[in-house]
Amino acid sequence: MRKRILSALLAFFVAFGIFIGFNRDVDAATKYSIKINYTANVVTIYRYGKPYKAMLCSTGKATPHKGTYKLSYRYRWHGLKGGVQGQYCVVITGNIWFHSVPYKKQSVSAIKRAEFDKLGTSCSMGCVRLMVRDAKWIYDNCKKGTPVTFYSSSNPGPLGRPRNYYLNGSPGYYAGWDPTDKHKNNPWPKETYYTKYTFNASRYLHYNPDIRQTVGQDTLRLKTHWIARGLNEGRRASDEFDVMFFKRMYPDLCEGIKNNQEIDKYYIQTARAAGKMGSELSPKLKPAFDASYITANNADWKSQYGTGTTALWNHFVDVGASSNIQTSPIFSVSYYKKANPELAEEYGDDVFGYIRHFLEVGMKEGRQGSPNFNVKAFKDQHPELKYGNDYVKYFNYYQANYKKVAYTNPEPAATPDPAATPDPEPAASNDTAATNDTDTKDAVTNDAQPANDQPSQAPAEQDAAAPETETTAPVEEKQDAVAEDASNAVADYDPDEKAAEKAFEDEANAEVEKDKKQDIINDTEKGKQKDETESQNDVA
Repeated sequence: MRKRILSALLAFFVAFGIFIGFNRDVDAATKYSIKINYTANVVTIYRYGKPYKAMLCSTGKATPHKGTYKLSYRYRWHGLKGGVQGQYCVVITGNIWFHSVPYKKQSVSAIKRAEFDKLGTSCSMGCVRLMVRDAKWIYDNCKKGTPVTFYSSSNPGPLGRPRNYYLNGSPGYYAGWDPTDKHKNNPWPKETYYTKYTFNASRYLHYNPDIRQTVGQDTLRLKTHWIARGLNEGRRASDEFDVMFFKRMYPDLCEGIKNNQEIDKYYIQTARAAGKMGSELSPKLKPAFDASYITANNADWKSQYGTGTTALWNHFVDVGASSNIQTSPIFSVSYYKKANPELAEEYGDDVFGYIRHFLEVGMKEGRQGSPNFNVKAFKDQHPELKYGNDYVKYFNYYQANYKKVAYTNPEPAATPDPAATPDPEPAASNDTAATNDTDTKDAVTNDAQPANDQPSQAPAEQDAAAPETETTAPVEEKQDAVAEDASNAVADYDPDEKAAEKAFEDEANAEVEKDKKQDIINDTEKGKQKDETESQNDVA
């Protein structure tokens, strides 16, 4: 009797356990349902009948136009037609599967980026292609038996149509990766030497408001757009760096660098540490362009362009070297151009050239940058500063303290009547006047003979000083060193990038091998694997 009771209880619990397990399987299979709008190329996931998630997809000619099917087998990686591979493959019916965009080989860094860019169009031969993020979500969450319904409508679905990420144009460091892949080695979500200091999503929208409608506001999508397209279009994505500013400020450093992406990388890796300016907002530009000084002394500019440095700078560049306004307490581009006529052959009306020359050469040599400030006179008037012959420190001190520091501008050398003072020696002995600076005087004297034995591409400071002066030699040597650094940096790009890519790919492939061993196919489906092998040939 006792045995019968025990047997009955055992049978009850076994049956109850089976019932509970069965209900769990049913619940897992019916928790989600999937609808595929093959016309709009949108997959909509429903959770207990309510719209839950929308995914951009690509369908094709053989995609069912109607009908409901149930998910069955799934594969972490699987071969597809054309000798390519797919990630997170789940069988819908026959040879119609969910899977990622095709990969050239079984490696997470080998995606076919041209095919990725086609997402949202009908480009497969029947399978439903998805971003890795979406294919993996279905692979992980939609169990065997989940219903999948195909239909056609011009309305994408209750959650709308997601945007794509575009890869064509992205540098090799990124090109083989799906931006949505959560793999730890995926460079897209990371801060790399293409984006450190030079990309910020909100500033990208600020400087490029036109992309809000086409790209949206998603940070990763904006980053992908900038790296793959926007950067080479000359678009700006940070306050610190504007590739067009950098190219115009340092044309010699950018010469030979193949595109804006590499210039961006060069700035991050080399030029920034060398003290080069990345945009008009750089503090290093202030001795030549001080927005607060401009607006305080030019009411019309302030009323038209406000007090923002960028708006004022853009107008200043448009006006060019013809602008007579003084852009800082110590600099006026029009004055500097007139005081150094030998620079005209090199720079013409290029404000970038004159500014660069003043900041890198003129300040060091003590050249006068504006009609109302002579650094040599300021040095004589303030012996307590004790900067020696470091004119840059005197310039910077006055720039920062001009409102409160004492300074008397010397009388111009031309004030005495030339007829009454035919002897030029007194004027030449007064080194505090801008027109009597030795370098400037020599340059003006030689300006009548522009033809000389120096090549036109020689550094401007070579033309600016008499041949026998020695003050320009250190400057020339430094510029040669900077140019050499730039050349070396460009030469180092490809090996560094290939090494980084190789390290990424090796680790990624190791992860793939581990995944293959663990979950290529569900253990519960091994008995039916043979029957399904005919469905493995999808068209990528």
